[in-house]
Amino acid sequence: MNIKRFSFMKAPITLFLAVVMASFPSVSYASIGGARGNANVLFRALRANGWNVRDCFDVGLLRKGQSVLIRTTLLAGNTYKIAAAGCEDGYDVDIAVYDENGNFIDSDGDSQQLAVADVRPAWSGTYFIKVTMYNSTYNGAHYVVQYAFR
Repeated sequence: MNIKRFSFMKAPITLFLAVVMASFPSVSYASIGGARGNANVLFRALRANGWNVRDCFDVGLLRKGQSVLIRTTLLAGNTYKIAAAGCEDGYDVDIAVYDENGNFIDSDGDSQQLAVADVRPAWSGTYFIKVTMYNSTYNGAHYVVQYAFR
């Protein structure tokens, strides 16, 4: 299982996508765009309700049944909505969040392209986001992980 560090770097979206596409030649803009579009449905609604939405996100490709762990830092006193969205080829994306000790915090395991975990950290520290591509086309699908807080 891979562990990634959640990037908080602020860069123009076009530059970020260019770097991602150069790093992963098989990545198509449409697939990343599809995953971003699925996530943006949630984040537009959250912004309209006073949530702060992080503009940066993590993106990757997972085969059907594969998972990835993403390491991030969350701060006590905030409430987070952490979302994982699949592209048009990702039929069922699941998310689970764990603290630095491996204790389960929250998950969303329904059969949707968008999975959302609600987290209110008891302390500031390292947390792990597990994204699973539960169901997709045979060659996998792209995902996006992004969060909002207040």
